[in-house]
Amino acid sequence: MNRNFIFVFISFILFATFYMINAVPHQLRKRVITNLCPEGQFGSLLFSNNTPFFPKAGGKATFVIYGTVDEDITAKKTILEFAYFEQLESLTDKPIGDPYSQVFTQSYKAGEPFNITAKDVSLPQFSDPNVTGYMQMAVGAPTSDPNNPVDLYGCAFTFFF
Repeated sequence: MNRNFIFVFISFILFATFYMINAVPHQLRKRVITNLCPEGQFGSLLFSNNTPFFPKAGGKATFVIYGTVDEDITAKKTILEFAYFEQLESLTDKPIGDPYSQVFTQSYKAGEPFNITAKDVSLPQFSDPNVTGYMQMAVGAPTSDPNNPVDLYGCAFTFFF
């Protein structure tokens, strides 16, 4: 009888331990939306935290962009730029709205972690309520080329609905 009781007791303790371990939130479950940028084409991978977590088209959102880049970020010269796109049913991406731009107010050395907050960013409306959109958030130096307005140091992506 005692052996059965001990076996059941130990089984219960193990079960409770595994149950509690699975209930603890893990670092990988943090609510950070990001997408990998092609290496070499868009510079370094950056991350973004959004408020609200699911930004709404036509609404406002706050974004914190952070990470490290391989170039120096210079105050009043380096910019944060957002570009907005619709994802159509034909799997093509259509640019929408006006880009958002913000100048860095603090300098950072290459490889030094940075963060920048873009508050109350207005998101454009979709042409069709059944599509979703995404934003490219780029950090870089402005250029005079309208086809390539930013010399990219790093980028991140996030979706809005």
